[in-house]
Amino acid sequence: MIGVLGASLLGCSKSDPAATALCNQYTAATCERFFTCGADDLAAAEADAEADATGDLWNSDCTTQQAHKPAYFPASFACYPSVADCTAHEQAKACSDVADTACDQGETYHADKAQDCVSAWQGLTCDEIKAFSTQPIVCSQICTLPNSSVSP
Repeated sequence: MIGVLGASLLGCSKSDPAATALCNQYTAATCERFFTCGADDLAAAEADAEADATGDLWNSDCTTQQAHKPAYFPASFACYPSVADCTAHEQAKACSDVADTACDQGETYHADKAQDCVSAWQGLTCDEIKAFSTQPIVCSQICTLPNSSVSP
């Protein structure tokens, strides 16, 4: 999830040296929101794994972890036992080459929208996280075609 969103969110960075920092902020925000909002559900998932005799959820394989994680939890987060672990791995995966990635040909990068996207993620409530179906709208306004409108 973050890899794809990180690329679309901040991957339009060839001309913006701050894009890696924004990507790091974005991954930290998404990991924090999902893990904080899912704390009770994750505890229940751990109990379910133990009850199913699959043992310790965090020492089992990722398939077992994915089967027990809350439905709203991104599959890519299934193997991370903590916010810190999620953040470190997702930043390494999604942000390490951001500066070498560009928006699609003909698109324009909007650093202000990237920052707004990070802020939007940080501001999501737990109810919004649990009902998660798409990224905040501002996140789709980071890379735009010349004739598309970007709201201020």
